[in-house]
Amino acid sequence: MLVSICSPSRHRAEKVLTAQWVEKLRIYVDASEASAYRKHNPGAVIVKCADGIQGNVARVRNYILDKEFGAGVDVVVLLDDDIRHLDKWVPDEDGKDKSEVVGKEEFYRLLGEYSILAEEWGAKLWGINPVRGDRRGYLATCPFRTHVFIGGPFQVILKTDLRYDERMMLKEDYDYVLQHLNRYRRILRVDRYYHYNLSAENTGGCADYRTSELETRSMEALMRKWGRKIVRLDVGIASRHNPDSGNKTRQITDWNPRLHIPIKGV
Repeated sequence: MLVSICSPSRHRAEKVLTAQWVEKLRIYVDASEASAYRKHNPGAVIVKCADGIQGNVARVRNYILDKEFGAGVDVVVLLDDDIRHLDKWVPDEDGKDKSEVVGKEEFYRLLGEYSILAEEWGAKLWGINPVRGDRRGYLATCPFRTHVFIGGPFQVILKTDLRYDERMMLKEDYDYVLQHLNRYRRILRVDRYYHYNLSAENTGGCADYRTSELETRSMEALMRKWGRKIVRLDVGIASRHNPDSGNKTRQITDWNPRLHIPIKGV
């Protein structure tokens, strides 16, 4: 099983944290930025994207999948470029779980082991817990999930013709999970592991074009495609009041939807 570890990146030549702990990370960048990325990431493999590919993360992800699978790769690991390290839950001396950084050797081993497990289960997509450091997201008695969300910062794809929906410049990872569940009826999520990344505070990449308006459009597109029974929003109550009616105004408080998958699984 040939595995390739790749990362789409844009305007972050000096901030590719993932390349600091992943050897020979294949970083896909715009040709105009290739020299800067080589200078600041000497241990990585810098791959130039064709003209017009960068600027839409879904389009870049598809470009990576086409290139890597076309070159004979069996498994493509797509990592965000700002992952500082990988963590896992382990039992301490008192039998309680504690967090521990995953070493390089274990990281490479788990890529192979869980790719084989996913293949044996008939899944073409697997990943890890998208919630950073939240103990409630890890159930020691239920280490695997088969129909829940897997975040874009860490998605592992076995050879398939499914591609990201390029109409969604955001929320493309939610859509890709739903595509896999719709066709294969299962994915694999390993909740013992989670990633520590800086997506909420970094610049470059999707942060260059992420706006509340685009978030809204992407969310609406996701709901139109899959239906509001599957893609649901957490709607809260605004703190401000309407001075005329005295009623509170309802508004979206969380840009991350909740997926309700109508198939059997964990």
